[in-house]
Amino acid sequence: MKFKFKLESVLKIRKHELKIEKQKLAAKIHQQNELEIKYENHLKNLKSAAKHKDEGGQTANQNREKMFQNYLLIETRMLNQLSEKITQKKQEVNQQRKAVTEANKQVQMIEKLKNKALMEYQMEADREEQRFQNEIATQMYHRQPKSWI
Repeated sequence: MKFKFKLESVLKIRKHELKIEKQKLAAKIHQQNELEIKYENHLKNLKSAAKHKDEGGQTANQNREKMFQNYLLIETRMLNQLSEKITQKKQEVNQQRKAVTEANKQVQMIEKLKNKALMEYQMEADREEQRFQNEIATQMYHRQPKSWI
């Protein structure tokens, strides 16, 4: 007789759900990393522009100064927006980590039930084997000729 776990289909579904949750987590972490890279690039651009302005000294052209100020303003706003997006993405990643943890707990719970059922099955099979061996021993004992001393 072969061991068959009653909740095998549920376990399969839970493992698939865990896999999907892990994939979602990986995607969110990837998005967070991309946002952080963009943030770093904008920050480097801003620092580089400020450095070049300082090296250029006083600019005589007011239009150029105004354009530079607008550029700084736009880059600063972009940094603020990226910072907010990064914060939001970090919260999403934390929520997704909790979802992965919960899915993992579900899988582990069902696997424990499976292991317990398997152990019970093995114990019952061992008992059945022992009964069979006892029956054979009993029959052999009764078939032996009785010797009278």
